[in-house]
Order: sequence, then C-alpha cells, then structure tokens
Amino acid sequence: MTTPTTPARIRWQDDPIGSISGHVGTHKPWVFQIFKPAPAEERWRLIAQLPGAFGRDARSADPDELKAEAERWLEEFVSSLGAIFPAALRAEIQQERTTQDENAAEHAEYGRNAQSDRCYTEVAILDWVLATMDRMEEGR
Repeated sequence: MTTPTTPARIRWQDDPIGSISGHVGTHKPWVFQIFKPAPAEERWRLIAQLPGAFGRDARSADPDELKAEAERWLEEFVSSLGAIFPAALRAEIQQERTTQDENAAEHAEYGRNAQSDRCYTEVAILDWVLATMDRMEEGR
C-alpha cells in the first residue's frame, strides 16, 4: 500500500464486470487493470498497458497490494523516461512558492488565519512538486 507521503498517481475506478481500472494523468484509456479472481482462484491479477510491461503481471489476494504494485510499476516507467524539466518551469514554480509564502505571512500578520492556512498549503504542495522534480531528475 502507498504511504501517506507518496500520493497515489493512479485513479482507480470499479468496472461493471467487477474488475478495477487504473487511469493515469489525462490518458483516457486504462493503463492498469486489476481483474477479480476467477471462481476457482483466490487471487486478483494486475496487468499494465505500459511500454515494456507486455506479459508482466502480479497476483495477490488483496487488490490494494496490487494498487501499490501498480504505483511502483508506474514509477519505474516514469524514471526510465529520464524526465528533464526546463529551468524556466522550475523558476516559475519557485517564484509561485515564494509568493504564496509571502502571502501567508501577510495574512497571518492581519489575523486572516483561513487565508494564511490556504497559502501555507500551497507552499507545501509546491515544495512537494519541486522535491518530486528533483527525485525524477536524479533517477535519470
């Protein structure tokens, strides 16, 4: 299962036939499929539509374990792409983080706690994005 510090990147959806489809990003077709056990079996089966994953599958009695395995497969795939982020994008994200941090401090100074909390939440999200970009670039 995924840890709280690793947000799920796969959106899971129950299918009418009892299987579970995993969707990634804006890609409409499923990327992962978890099939319910056949009547004579006790284990669910995970397959993926990722380049290099043909014939790869995993089985478990717990579909949540397969969801965690799908997250690992997705991370392996993304890392294999050698993601590189333009410096301008990093600078834009860093600038927005600085702006939100300044806004949070200003709201806190005037007792606007809800607005301050919202801005600090944005800062935390942007910190996570920057750290994720760093991890992805380190994996190249």
